[in-house]
Amino acid sequence: MRRITVHLVALLSLLALAGCQPNISAPGTSAAAPRPTVSPTPAPVQVNLYALSDNTVVALNPADGSVRWQHRLI
Repeated sequence: MRRITVHLVALLSLLALAGCQPNISAPGTSAAAPRPTVSPTPAPVQVNLYALSDNTVVALNPADGSVRWQHRLI
């Protein structure tokens, strides 16, 4: 049992070291700078307020109350 534990510890140590990368650069050169990540700009969200009046659905702009669109129901 002890032999299995020793092998398991050695294996886990090797796996941990395998993920490490040394930060060594050649003389006269500098290590490469990490590349910046660019996240896309999210699309703007359009919010409507909806109202029903005299069999007509109306979409209103909540910022100023203007009518964005309307549709007459049959």
